[in-house]
Amino acid sequence: MLYDPKTIPKAVFEACFNLVESNLKHMCPLIIFQNTDERYANSSFGWSPKSKKAEMREPATRFIVIHKSTQDNVLGFMSWQVDTEEDKAVIYWYLTTLTGLT
Repeated sequence: MLYDPKTIPKAVFEACFNLVESNLKHMCPLIIFQNTDERYANSSFGWSPKSKKAEMREPATRFIVIHKSTQDNVLGFMSWQVDTEEDKAVIYWYLTTLTGLT
């Protein structure tokens, strides 16, 4: 299914976000979630669920979501934004996230 931030159902959005968070915990636990260094915790580039959700809700974001049998049973998704730079259309590919990594 193709969605934008206004049309993606709340349960589908949350399932997509949870998939991102789960995969990051699995792939980068020491870097993102278990690092106790105060400099990292206070940095602007550390993991922030609130910031990631805001990024995923930007108006230009589009989602292709692969569902299993029910709409909130998300197997994976891709998200991107189309923008203009120097009078040329560009695509920023943000996420390609699939189940099965955890």
